[in-house]
Amino acid sequence: MKFLVGVAAVFLTAAAYAQTPATLPAALEQARVALGRGDNAAAEQLLSAVDPATVDVNDLDFLRGTLAFQTERYRDAAEYFGRILARDPSLNRVRLELARARFMAGDDGEAERQFRAAIAAGVPPAVARNVGGFLGELRRRRHYDFGIGVGIAADNNINVATTAQTVDLFGLPFDIDQSARKTSGYGLAFNASGNYQWDLAGNDVRLKVGGQVYDAEYKDGDFVDRQVALYAGPRFMFKDNSEFSVIATGAHRWYGGKNLTDAYGARIEGEKPLGHRFLFNGSASWQNQTYLRPQFSSYSGPVYQVNTVLTYAQRSGFLRGNIGVVRENARIEPLRDWQYVFGAGIYRHTLPAHFSAYVSTQLALARYDAPLAAFGVKRGDEQIDVRLSISNAKLTFGRFTPIFTYIHTERFSNIPIYAYSRDRFELGFNWTF
Repeated sequence: MKFLVGVAAVFLTAAAYAQTPATLPAALEQARVALGRGDNAAAEQLLSAVDPATVDVNDLDFLRGTLAFQTERYRDAAEYFGRILARDPSLNRVRLELARARFMAGDDGEAERQFRAAIAAGVPPAVARNVGGFLGELRRRRHYDFGIGVGIAADNNINVATTAQTVDLFGLPFDIDQSARKTSGYGLAFNASGNYQWDLAGNDVRLKVGGQVYDAEYKDGDFVDRQVALYAGPRFMFKDNSEFSVIATGAHRWYGGKNLTDAYGARIEGEKPLGHRFLFNGSASWQNQTYLRPQFSSYSGPVYQVNTVLTYAQRSGFLRGNIGVVRENARIEPLRDWQYVFGAGIYRHTLPAHFSAYVSTQLALARYDAPLAAFGVKRGDEQIDVRLSISNAKLTFGRFTPIFTYIHTERFSNIPIYAYSRDRFELGFNWTF
């Protein structure tokens, strides 16, 4: 990795954070000098004799982190640099060292996040170029991604029942059957996703094969939801850290223990950095979806979708916005619709007491092509989703991260029977490796 040599010259020094020799206490200055000449044993002996109460703890932790890095204890180094940032998130040189330690430890996701946060805080051009080299290496060296999530889910409307009390059918009012009122439930939610990539032409063209499994188990088997999706296709990567993939897709869904849908299609997706702070992601897909139960067969048909996402990196996290368009071509005209999706989110990893949080909201507008005979009007829906996810770095166990998630959904419709309100809580663990 040739770029590592350049990076070392730019921001890899034992004094990248620590005070100047004139202001460092004698023991720390001696340790700094020992680290500079590569005498790790002497540096360790000196640092172990320092009383933390007599020195600046940031200086001490930085030198401890540098020693851990030079002796290839990269996770220990990341722990020391992380302590400093928890006390003072503005120390961008320390953030670069943390990112580099995470990189060497193989914690690619965290390394990328810290590198992008450092660039967002502002770095010299030479450092920005070297960080770009790290980001490119992160993309190329990893040939697989796998993640698992499991947790307890509480849902106050597992049957997605309407909030309407009455509904007009063929111009006459009817009361909603009480048995169709919303039902609360508790269950176990499980999801797993991953892919592996084989080199096809050097390290810039790969065959990506992956899949995803989702399972929501409830005591009432009528609401059990199981989904499996598979995909495969080439991934092309370029020197400017941009990429795109052409993917064939397939999926199957069971609901209530019975087959619900089959789907197959294709997707084109890509990613391109726009300067040092902005990252653009986009995708376009087609999927032919078939409902396997006779009562839902009219919903079968192709689904076309275009999505765009723009992420703005910040030192304390990131901002994200997305816009999407969906076309559902069901078999009958009243069930065909256009959907327009607008979303925004904010992530912060510098909250007090080591908390991190992601808050997002999404607005989806659905407009149908023709009136439904029973209601005499074209259906029009507006759906708002609000999501909050919270985690804490101090509660992480190895690669397991406990996450609390709350999702609120509110759907409004000009046909009241399609309106509903839903709250879902999840407490679980995510594992990324």
